[in-house]
Formats: sequence, structure tokens, C-alpha cells
Amino acid sequence: MARLARFAAAREEPRRAAAGVRAHRGIRSAGGRGQGLRGSPRQGRRQHGIPELCRHGARLHHHGPRAGHRQCRARGLRAGSAQGLAHGMKADLKLRHGGRILADALAAHGVRTAFGVPGESFLPVLDGLHDLREKLRFVICRQEGGASYMAEAGAKLSGEPGVLFVTRGPGATNGAVGVHTAHQDSTPMLVFVGQVGNDFVEREAFQEVDYRRMYGPLTKWVAQIDRAERIPEYVSHAFHTATSGRPGPVLLALPEDMLFSDAAVADAPHFRTARAAPSPADMQELERLLSGAKRPFVLIGGGGWTGRAIDGLRAWAEDCGVAVGCGFRCQDYFDNRHPNYAGDVGIGVNPKLAQRVKDADVLLAIGERLGEMTTSAYTLLDVPAPKQTLIHVQSGAEELGRVYRAALPI
Repeated sequence: MARLARFAAAREEPRRAAAGVRAHRGIRSAGGRGQGLRGSPRQGRRQHGIPELCRHGARLHHHGPRAGHRQCRARGLRAGSAQGLAHGMKADLKLRHGGRILADALAAHGVRTAFGVPGESFLPVLDGLHDLREKLRFVICRQEGGASYMAEAGAKLSGEPGVLFVTRGPGATNGAVGVHTAHQDSTPMLVFVGQVGNDFVEREAFQEVDYRRMYGPLTKWVAQIDRAERIPEYVSHAFHTATSGRPGPVLLALPEDMLFSDAAVADAPHFRTARAAPSPADMQELERLLSGAKRPFVLIGGGGWTGRAIDGLRAWAEDCGVAVGCGFRCQDYFDNRHPNYAGDVGIGVNPKLAQRVKDADVLLAIGERLGEMTTSAYTLLDVPAPKQTLIHVQSGAEELGRVYRAALPI
């Protein structure tokens, strides 16, 4: 009985809080919202020079959301709370709207910076990010293409997944260019896209797009979060997918009504990356092939490199006296002033360097996909069986044998 009483009190608290806000701001009920709208402030106090947004709950009641939103809000509150009680959820968990749950989930996974262009399709998320502005910085950009490139570049520089927010329709299409770059460069990235409410889906509503079909070829995984209580689960899945195996972008669509609904749910703990590792037998074969090579060449690229990995590669290259080249858009992976640095194997490759790759008897490709740009339109190696003894090291097993048959795939 005590737990049921606390549950009833938790359901009543948002109503009392919203009523208090309306009384304080002189906002009338939805039935008379025309007069209340003229007499209500558009913006709150300023703190630290930053305009404080009107609170999520007050805006919801003030603007009178459509019936679908009200119904989904009630369903989300009942389903989320009842499910939590059924599974023994702690009674002291606070009710949060979907936007705040998402912002808290990002912070729990260590996100400190996110990029994007604000849009009306994910207003509750903006509220949540504003609440966490002291520890999670949201960089507002002028256009989604630039925002996606900033998130992708930030992920490359930091080694942590980049985070991008875009609104539905044109926001999603504008941001596609940076997402495609992240996919081809194996950069971990989380993309959040606003979506029409579930009550309007499959009606070709304003700016409605099927993101699974649009972004499927550009990402590792595309999903839509339809229930606020599942946000921590989906976000955790997204981080693990983006960082494990061959890194890459992941996209989550956010229906508008889901973000406005409330739930009492715990945040998921910080993700842990699952990394591939070679077997002892593979390492023995690698040593055998390299020890017998007369013209070995090492080509590095792809995502997932750390400073420690680069330092280890440099020390090994010095000991073995082997030349190291960098693939397309990976020119700075190896110190360009180092005596073992052979050059960048990409667009407009030096003809002598290209010939050196062709003449290598053992080619060790680490992390590099051996795509069109790095292979000079697939001319540096014969397809599908290269003349060089190819040792292809890739964290994503799906890339091994995709174009070239390696003598030793790792």
C-alpha cells in the first residue's frame, strides 16, 4: 500500500507543478490559451548570460499540445511507472520527460560535447541539454552539414564517439554528408534525428522520412525509440554498436510524442568497447611472412587508433626498419617527419610511392579498408587476388575478403 501511495503521489506531482507554473505566469487553461498566450512571457530569467528556456512542462500546457501528445504522455506515464513497479524498480526514481532522459543518458556515457542545429521536432531534448549545460556542451551550428562534419572530426580527434542532433526532414538530409564520411572513415558517431509523432506516422506527415530506409546504407544501425522508458537501453546499444568491431555511425530517430512523455527509469552505466584481438597462431604466421620478406610495406588507416597504438607501431617500425604509408584521410596517423614514413597513399599519390606498393612482396594493411581512394581506383592491388602477399588486419570481419583475398586475414 505504501508503494501504491508513493506511485499515486508521483503521478499527481507533475500536475501540481504545471498548475503552479501556470498560476505564477498568468497562463490560462488550454480552453482560453489565446488570451493566456498574449499575457505570458516567452523567455525566462538569464543566468550567466544564457537565456533560460521556458520549462518543458509549462510549455506543454501553455501551448496546448495536440490530443495525440496528451494521450501518449498519459500512456507513457502509466506504462513506464507500472512497468517499473512490476520489475521492482526503485520507488525513489524521478519521473523525467523523454528529452531529459536522453540528455542524462548521454552524460552517463561520458559525452561532454554535442553538435547540431536546434529544431522544433526535439524541443524536450533541448530542454534537457539546457539543464545539463554545465557538464554537457551543445554547440549550435548554422547548418546540419557543418554540424555533422564537426561531430565526425571531433570523434577522430578525441577518440570518443561524436554526437549529432538534427531535426527531421531537411535537417536529416543536410547532415547526411558527415554521416557518410564517418561511415567510410570508420568513425564512431551517434546521430539523433527528430521524427513525427507516432500518431502521424505512415501518413506522409510534414517532413516525415523513413530513416531506416534512408540511412540504412550509411550507418551500422538505424532504430527508432518509441517508448521513453527504453531510451537508456537504446542509447547504450548505440554506443556499443558504434564503437565495437569496425567503428561507425549509428542513428536513432526520436518521435516527438515520445520525447514529451514521462517515465521513471534508471540510466545505463558507461559503455564498454568490445575489441577484436589476433590469435597466437595468426601472430606466428604474421611473423613468419614478415621475416621472409625482402620488400615489405606497411599501410595503416581506418578508425579506432589511439596514441598508444601509434607509439607501438612506430617503435616496431624502427626496430624492423620497415616503411610505413598512410591511407586516404589518415595522413597524420604516422609522424610525417619520421625516417620510416613513406608518404600518404591516397588521391594523387606519388608515382614512385605507388610503384613501391605494387612492388612490395609482403603488404601489411592495418585498419585500412583498401578502398577506392587508397588503392588508386583498385589499381595498386589486383582484384581479387593481389600479387603481393597481403596481410589484412581489420577489426570488422565483414571487410576481410570483401574486395581482396588476403593470404592472412586477421
